[in-house]
Amino acid sequence: MKKIFCFQILLTLLLAFSCFVVPASAAAPEANPEIAYTITGNAGVAGVVLSWDEGGAHTATTDSNGDYIINVSSGWSGTITPALSGYEFSPSNRFYNSVGADAPGEDYAATAHTPTPTATLTESPTVTVTSTATPTPTITSTRTSTKTRTRTPTKTRTRTPTKTITPTVTRSRTMTPAPVKLPTLQAPLGPISDTTPLYKWTKVTNATYYQYELLKGTTLVYSQNVPASVCTNVCTHTPTQVLAPGSYRWRARAMVGGVWQPFSAYKAFGIYTSGITVISKNTYTSGSWRYVVGEIYSAHTSPASLIKVSVNFFNNSQLVATDYTYADLYLQPYEKTCFSILMSDEPPNWTTYSFEPATFYTTTRVRPKLTIISSSGSTSSSESYQIIGQVKNNDTVLSEFSKVVATLYDSQGTVIGCDYAYLNNSDLAVGQTSSFSITITKPAGSSVASFRLQTDGSK
Repeated sequence: MKKIFCFQILLTLLLAFSCFVVPASAAAPEANPEIAYTITGNAGVAGVVLSWDEGGAHTATTDSNGDYIINVSSGWSGTITPALSGYEFSPSNRFYNSVGADAPGEDYAATAHTPTPTATLTESPTVTVTSTATPTPTITSTRTSTKTRTRTPTKTRTRTPTKTITPTVTRSRTMTPAPVKLPTLQAPLGPISDTTPLYKWTKVTNATYYQYELLKGTTLVYSQNVPASVCTNVCTHTPTQVLAPGSYRWRARAMVGGVWQPFSAYKAFGIYTSGITVISKNTYTSGSWRYVVGEIYSAHTSPASLIKVSVNFFNNSQLVATDYTYADLYLQPYEKTCFSILMSDEPPNWTTYSFEPATFYTTTRVRPKLTIISSSGSTSSSESYQIIGQVKNNDTVLSEFSKVVATLYDSQGTVIGCDYAYLNNSDLAVGQTSSFSITITKPAGSSVASFRLQTDGSK
């Protein structure tokens, strides 16, 4: 279906618009009109539920490292509040006003409640005294006159006083260990283009030194020890070594009281200096279809159109299947979006899969200014998720073929679904609002932790 649609786009572009397609090196850079943004950070512990309102209640849950990802629409204003039983958070919430960019490093400090020591005193000693006296004398007097007198006095006295005192003293105290002092990593994260990136992390109270390590795969690239003087509100440091394009991960720790604290969890980032690259991938089946989904990132300096993503499946080194798709929107410089390849036949006996370099054309086309003013999502079945919402044309001209692209993420930030839908009124006049509904196929039984929406159209 999507392959046919791609040729429809080509025909539409040739007949309906004045934009043109030129080689990748021929166009000048343009601004990136981001319409959906990501708020990320760390809430200190796993299982924290962060709630916010955007046309309805939304929640996201931190992963095993305490990290979270929240996607909001451009221009969104509202409050995000963390909550977990037994913990208090600082700050207790964060207010955002007219979000216009990604917001990394939005961290919360989690503090466990300390129970108040309790003492229980119960006294119940038991003393039992029982006294029983039962004298029974018998006196018999007999005279020869055969006159008999018998007296049998009986006297019984019983005293059973009972006093019960049972002393039981129970004292219990639960000691909460001092929290481990770990820095929270803020940058670099995700795809970047800088080959000498700035490292940024939260400062730790009473720390005198910090150390961070950079790895490529399992190979240590470098380790840096820096004094606490690099910190103000946060800590920053930029090494001079130039990094080659590729995937990296890093971690950091603090020295407190002359003792190195444990390292933080690793955070990953990738350096991309040219072209368009697949930065994440996932595959699953639904019915008889094989899905290959993920995200691509553009390090190209101009908008890119007709982005083709091709996948190959192998049995060891033998090619057994191949397929491709086109991205559902025009990609702006230093922007990412999702892709979804649908294969009607399961690749036979495949063991691995990989992607060919993405192909694309450079364009001067500019997106219309479409704003998502409301959205909400719900699980419609074990293998599908539905998102509905509304979009407004805030441009000064008509937007044609207006649509919304949706990316689904699980709690680990892995892409688990990608699809698009046109607005009910795809030709959206200036100031006009129209609704949309997208049903996205996802792995059976998977849970959607968050989703990201992007808009596109022609003007």
